[in-house]
Amino acid sequence: MSHLQNQSWLAISRSALRHNANLLRQITGPAAFGAVIKSNAYGHGFLETARTLEPCVDWFCVNTLSEALDLYQINQHTPCLVMGLNGQDLQLLADQDPKILKSFLRPIHVAVSDPALACDWLNRYPELQLHLKIDSGLSRLGCNPDTLLQQPEQLQDLASRINPQSGRPNWTGLMTHFANVEDVSEQGYAQAQLARFTALRQELKRFQPALLCHTAASAASLLLPAARLDLVRCGIALYGLWPSNETRLSCLSQFGQIPELRPALRWFARIAHTHRVPAGSSIGYGCTRRVEQDTTIAVVPVGYYEGYDRLLSNQAYVLINDQRAPVLGRVSMNMITIDVSLIPAASPGTPVLLLGNGEHDQVSAEQLAAWSGTINYEVVTRILPAIERRLVD
Repeated sequence: MSHLQNQSWLAISRSALRHNANLLRQITGPAAFGAVIKSNAYGHGFLETARTLEPCVDWFCVNTLSEALDLYQINQHTPCLVMGLNGQDLQLLADQDPKILKSFLRPIHVAVSDPALACDWLNRYPELQLHLKIDSGLSRLGCNPDTLLQQPEQLQDLASRINPQSGRPNWTGLMTHFANVEDVSEQGYAQAQLARFTALRQELKRFQPALLCHTAASAASLLLPAARLDLVRCGIALYGLWPSNETRLSCLSQFGQIPELRPALRWFARIAHTHRVPAGSSIGYGCTRRVEQDTTIAVVPVGYYEGYDRLLSNQAYVLINDQRAPVLGRVSMNMITIDVSLIPAASPGTPVLLLGNGEHDQVSAEQLAAWSGTINYEVVTRILPAIERRLVD
């Protein structure tokens, strides 16, 4: 681990994370603000991000109960919504110390797509609070709202579990997830999803007015005020990255301004080796790049294992002292080769900026995503968790 930390590290800006959280709170209020820190906080470091954001958020949102347990080690009071598939998490709870378990379950809310599974959860762990997930159009997880509305007996059974006078722990939430907000400027599909969700919400609210209802992730939180409801679940925007360029431009079109999101992550590595190669030399596996003149190359010890995509081969550049150094040849498992012929100060130990803002230039997650044919979510989330996350400012 120490060797890896010396070679490569991420600098995570506390001030950027808090700025983004406070900005999004201001935009989406009075809805409660949920910070989505699942999957190693989108690559930014799970515990590091949780500690930083604790004063700024009302909820944390994670993928698994295992993540919720990790969060519990540093935060026992902020409500935590577990949003992922959870059929195997019952065994995780069974393995916990009973003395710790009751306290742990108090702030935990679990999203469940199957009422039968929910009954199993409640029978074993009556302290749990459950949020029923509705499939309003993503066709992934959740109950069909039309089926529930068309079959009153199912709705009545569900409502009986919500009713606080039933003497049982309550269903405390109702949720859905949008399928197509980020990639379009016309939000007809999202509006149809919201209408389906709202119809069921109105029926269930007759039995439990305090039901916590939520639908909006980052893009919907920014673009669809009607979708903010009681809680928003902000992920990618929290880290200073736009869900898509369409979302950014839609903000400008709808509201006349673009909120200032500040990227929180910068990825560094140190040059491990430099040497001169003569004109005509082939660089890297497959001989995909041949230099036309004498060239000084540097080897940087990151590759696709560390999360630097192989599709960046012969396309990307890195920054050294704010100067661009092109990637030469193929990205290999643990190394890239860069051209430092015009950067005489480059030598073993010199820091290299792989991702993030320099003083006058940048290598953005969006640019890396464009070169790789993917999205900025994947660029940051897939950075190897073993690489050290250093909180700065």
